[in-house]
This record gives sequence, C-alpha cells and structure tokens, in this order.
Amino acid sequence: MSIAIIGGLLFGYLVFDLNARLLLVTLERAKDKAPGQAVKYIVSRYYLRFAIEGTIICLAVWWAGRFFGIATLGGMLLAKAVFLLRVRKLNINYKD
Repeated sequence: MSIAIIGGLLFGYLVFDLNARLLLVTLERAKDKAPGQAVKYIVSRYYLRFAIEGTIICLAVWWAGRFFGIATLGGMLLAKAVFLLRVRKLNINYKD
C-alpha cells in the first residue's frame, strides 16, 4: 500500500471521529433549549458540519491527489462500520 492510501485512511478516520464528537456536543447543548430552538440549533449545526466535512474532503483531494481522497472516504466508511458494530454490541436499553 502506498503512503497516500494509509494516510487517507487515517485522515478519514480522524474526520469521522471529529464529526461524531461535534454531533455529540451539538446534541448535548440542544437538550437544554426549547424544542423549536433545539431543532433550529441542530439543523444549523448539521449543515455547518456537512459543509466543513465537504471542504476538508475537497481540500484533501486537491492537496494530496485522488488516491488520498478516495482513501479518506474509505477511512470514513470504515470508521462508521466500526462504530456501528461497537454500538450494536453494547445492547443499550433506551427505556428510562
């Protein structure tokens, strides 16, 4: 494997991790707001995160080439799969 692919996979994992942490912070802050304000807050932060993530991926492709960009997307998908598998094993009971 080339260094661009390995670097892209790691970079994609870091982008996913940052995105997930920002989502958790957004949801934590939104729970203290009124329902209407919380919806606006979550939606605005979602689009902001989406724009930042798209910009990061575009800059990664422009800066390091298409293999790094494709590996970045692959790293994000791999991180999402790992996250979903780990959450599935937790067997969380959502009832209070």
